[in-house]
Amino acid sequence: MIKLYDDNAVVLAATAITTTASSTGVNIAGLAVGEETYAANITISALVGTVDASNYHSIQLESSATLGGTYTPVGNPILTTSGAKMYNIAFSSEQLAASSAYWRITGTKTGTTATSVTVACYLTLDT
Repeated sequence: MIKLYDDNAVVLAATAITTTASSTGVNIAGLAVGEETYAANITISALVGTVDASNYHSIQLESSATLGGTYTPVGNPILTTSGAKMYNIAFSSEQLAASSAYWRITGTKTGTTATSVTVACYLTLDT
């Protein structure tokens, strides 16, 4: 059964991404290292503008020990398409550093005609 990890598991509320940028890290401390399986649920709206092999956004979930520290990718980047979709990135706590307390989304814009995409992300716990 999948359930919301806790009340503070929202990594990113629905936010429009129009350029290459990272969201502010959110402290989601206490993921039990070595004991649990999680999923990041990432919802991506239909893109505004023309989407093709040269014009798209890539979305990456990242974690870090500190808010201003070095963020490490979790899972593979998601390359956006023209339609709205929901993605699940599964990971075990064994794959994380013991200090993966801060989480963020980085959106990278490629090209000029895919102008905007709205992204939301939250973590769930597989119990």
